[in-house]
Amino acid sequence: MTLAMMLVRPEGIWQSADHRVTKAGVRQPDASKQLAIHCRPTPGGGPKILLAFTGRAEMPDGTPTLQWIRETIRGESRFIMPLLEHLRDRLTRDVGKSSGWQAPLVMIGGILEANGRRGLLQIANVDPSWHPRREFKLLVTEITEPKFMAIGSGQPHITREDAKLAVAQSKIRPARWEDHLGLLAKVNRRTAERARNTVSPWCEVTYLKTGDEAAIGRYFREPGDPPVPIEVNVMLDGIDLSEMVRPMLKNGRFAGWPKEEEERATRRTVEGRP
Repeated sequence: MTLAMMLVRPEGIWQSADHRVTKAGVRQPDASKQLAIHCRPTPGGGPKILLAFTGRAEMPDGTPTLQWIRETIRGESRFIMPLLEHLRDRLTRDVGKSSGWQAPLVMIGGILEANGRRGLLQIANVDPSWHPRREFKLLVTEITEPKFMAIGSGQPHITREDAKLAVAQSKIRPARWEDHLGLLAKVNRRTAERARNTVSPWCEVTYLKTGDEAAIGRYFREPGDPPVPIEVNVMLDGIDLSEMVRPMLKNGRFAGWPKEEEERATRRTVEGRP
């Protein structure tokens, strides 16, 4: 299950996700589990979501979970609630009706609206006692004050002191946006030490700022290693920008990559799952 944490303040959303996933019983140490979603109307006026997940690392057809999310919501311009309802319904169809429906999958996200409202969302196939079920439920709630939350198997291993620290810091405007990134990374690492190998000490922490289109963040790896910028997966009004960025990074430049590869990437940006 691993661990995802989130701070929501008037300035924006800070979200961390550790890098531990398990595929076919084998732990994978370095997997991204975050996605920034810009809903219509765009640019500038639509709600923005910073989404993370814990639980199953791949879907019943073998597609990595983050890739499946991107493919499921791309290709069509949707307002925020139709987008979230579409994602919930496809999860129930593709996971709930499969033989592997017993594996928990929980998605959480912070919502920033242009009018200043803030919200939390959860899409999950577990009941309050954490028992898996076939049907996924969607919950969206408005929040009116700073909020800290955590989910995943690592959540019970967060110490009371760290939880109190995170709650207290959520109420303070940071001097620099990077400060809350470091806070969540430290809580993640300390939790990993107590979580019996279910949480990775490595994590990615992302900041989605009020009024900005781009999400920014850092990878936090071994103790003492300097944090490095991350490649944030981004959906812009049904267009999967990650499909364009990935080949550019693979080729080591932002211009001059093969024309055929560019055309394939462009097609994938809007090819949704049936």
